Amino acid sequence: MLDRLTYLIRYPLLRIIYALTWTTISLVLLLQSSAEPMIGPPAPPGAPPPDRELLLFVGHVVVFSIMTGLWWWAFLIVSPPKRSLVIAVSSALLIGGVTEILQVTTPSREPSIEDLATNWLVTTATAWLILTQFRRVQRLNRLQELPPDALA
Repeated sequence: MLDRLTYLIRYPLLRIIYALTWTTISLVLLLQSSAEPMIGPPAPPGAPPPDRELLLFVGHVVVFSIMTGLWWWAFLIVSPPKRSLVIAVSSALLIGGVTEILQVTTPSREPSIEDLATNWLVTTATAWLILTQFRRVQRLNRLQELPPDALA
């Protein structure tokens, strides 16, 4: 079982497939009509109540944080970690902007500056978290490489 899980995590092509699959599902969710959705129940007419607004906000947070993380992980196959992060962040920011613009063409949807801001803030926060953890791991690895008496 552990060998199978290790294979699913480390196999490079699967990283790209995971990122593409997540991005495709995200695009369907972000661009579908709210009156006649492909996934989920239709939205009731009128302005969404606060609990639905919170659910939509959380949805954007989940979609763009996972998207940023998956693309960073996928790009690690071909680029150094920091460059991979720049590419992943650029991709997520572009996807966030384009999906908001394309909502003009979607029935019963309209672009939202709040959604765009959420997408970009979440992407940036996720990148900061990845970078912070990456630097922490690098520092710990350097400390483990030091001889035992170097810290005395």
